[in-house]
Amino acid sequence: MSTDTTNNSTSHNHNARILDLTADPSTVFYIHPSDTTAQSFVSEKFEGENFINWKSSMIIGLSTKNKMCFVDGSQPQPSPTDPTYQAWIRCNDIVRGWILKSLGPVIAKSVFFFKTAKEMWQNMEERYGQTSSTQLFAIQEEIATI
Repeated sequence: MSTDTTNNSTSHNHNARILDLTADPSTVFYIHPSDTTAQSFVSEKFEGENFINWKSSMIIGLSTKNKMCFVDGSQPQPSPTDPTYQAWIRCNDIVRGWILKSLGPVIAKSVFFFKTAKEMWQNMEERYGQTSSTQLFAIQEEIATI
């Protein structure tokens, strides 16, 4: 019987630590009560065009929420034994939700199974952040004909 009490006490302390981290506005783990995955930082969902505009809007939104560190990697995932692990998972998941909310359905499906917001962000950067030399040449040709 005392084992159950000890386990409940340990579990309670663990959950209290997570709550302390996510309720403390001075930490990157802070989650405001109004922060939900239904929030959107962009006026139009990213469908494959205007990546730079989408990215800029997302950076502004994530920065105001103090969550850019989850996409740029400056707040790396701690080990499962680290006291901040569960708070990190919770924040990572809310950032993933914000990213998914800002994407069109096809692109959202393509990044849905990444486990971290950083992996989602990197994948988007690799696919849409680079200007293709073929596209650039076509645009330059179009401009020259005008």
